[in-house]
Order: sequence, then structure tokens, then C-alpha cells
Amino acid sequence: MLTASDSICLLDKEAKTITNDTRLDKPSRLQATTPIAGHTQQLKIDERFVQKMLSPSELNFFKNHAIFFKDLIPAIVRVDEPSSSVTMRNIAHGMLSPKLMDIKIGNKFTNRYYLIHTKGLTEENAITAKINGRIQSSKRSNLCRNHYFIAGYTGQDPIKLKQERLSGSDQKTPQHILSAFCNTDRRLLTRLATQLKEIANRLTVAPYSNYALISSSLLIAFDQKNPENIKIKIIDFANAQYCNESDPTEKKEMIVEYNQSYHQGLANLIQHVNDAAT
Repeated sequence: MLTASDSICLLDKEAKTITNDTRLDKPSRLQATTPIAGHTQQLKIDERFVQKMLSPSELNFFKNHAIFFKDLIPAIVRVDEPSSSVTMRNIAHGMLSPKLMDIKIGNKFTNRYYLIHTKGLTEENAITAKINGRIQSSKRSNLCRNHYFIAGYTGQDPIKLKQERLSGSDQKTPQHILSAFCNTDRRLLTRLATQLKEIANRLTVAPYSNYALISSSLLIAFDQKNPENIKIKIIDFANAQYCNESDPTEKKEMIVEYNQSYHQGLANLIQHVNDAAT
């Protein structure tokens, strides 16, 4: 099993130099209105790095599994177990005029095995959670239909977007939002679709196919001054699940069940980006 220090060195060749930077130990609170490495409020080191506090499950992911997602996630500089935090590169660093978008992939997950064995619910509470999950999902009409939803993006009010999503409003189609985000630049939309396809293809084979990236997001960033500079990274791993050959059949079925929704969401997102480009 990889240790935290192993993961750091393998994920970032500059780790030895960067982690000697004393500024990494003196973060200041970042008050952001747009997602940076996944969240609107983080600890900011400087323009190069952000620091995220981790839940126990997400700390486990970064310690033992993130190495396999090396180029699919923001580059890791440091995993600090005592403080339960990870320091990552800001994927928008170096962009003169960045725009960012956070997209949740996959439907709300209410698998019985997940609720009982991961969330620790009783059988009775798991049944209630499944019912409530279906009710919430039914309110998110776009989420049910598309297997993804746009959580927020630069220049928009994330709270307003959430309200539209929960009310099932169809006033703004995904294609409309994606096109507006990309400044109606068809070439940028085409590049975005190409990168999304590459990610989708990667995630269909081992070891990625052994993971269920439950409630994870895609963080998209591009430079309006140089639209060819576009990056897409997977973020948010607090609920990520992994299975191996020795795991029970029910857990393997859980992985398959969620991944079907995840890959359907990616396929729909790619289609909508292509639609917006035409």
C-alpha cells in the first residue's frame, strides 16, 4: 500500500522543492465566488496552490488511491495526515482570464450496500434514505434525465443555479449553459468534447473501472485570453468507493450500478457539448 509521502513524490516531481516552501505552512482563508479545485472556500497558499480539508474517507483516497488517477486530478503537492488536508495545484494558475465550471456526474446514489456498509445506516433507515433520494432526484428533473448537473460556473450565482435545478426549471438547457460558459466559441466546445471523450474512455478500463466516483465532479477551466488552454480534472472523492476480487458480490454490483449512471452522465454531457458546438 502506498504511503502519503509515496503518493506525493509520484504525483508531483517537484514535490521535494515545493514542500520546502515555508508558505505552504502559512495558508490564508480564500474567499472565492467560483470553484477552485472543487470548492468555493478553501485555504489558499498563493496563486499556485490551494489546500483542502479532508474527511477520513477522502484522506484515505488521497493516501492510497489518488496515485492511480495521477493525471486525471489536480496535481497533488502534499497529503498531510495530521491535519487531514491535501495541498493541490490551482488548475487555473497561469491563466490570464480563467473561467471555471463544476459539473456533478452521476445520479444521487441510494444503493442499499452503500447506505448500510459505507454510510452506516440501519436497514430501516436505508429504506427511508432510498425513498428520500428518489424524491430529491425527481425534483431534479435535469439530473434524472441527464445523469449530471452543472453545480456552478464563473459569472453565475451558484445558489440561483441550485434553485433552478431543484425546481426542475427547463428555462436554461444544458446546451445553452455550456455554450454561454464557452463564450459561444465552437472550437472551444469541440476541444472540450474531445477532452471529455478521452476521460470517458480512460475510466472504462482497470484500474478506474474498479472505482465508483460517487458524488464526484468534473472541474473545467479555460483561459479566455487563450482558449486553447483548457483543463478538466476530476475532484471531490469523499464518497469514492473501490472494490477488488475478494469483495462481496453486492459491493461489486454497487460499483457497476453507479458506474452505469456515471458513464451515462459523461456520454450525455459530451453529446450536449457537441450539440452546443453546432
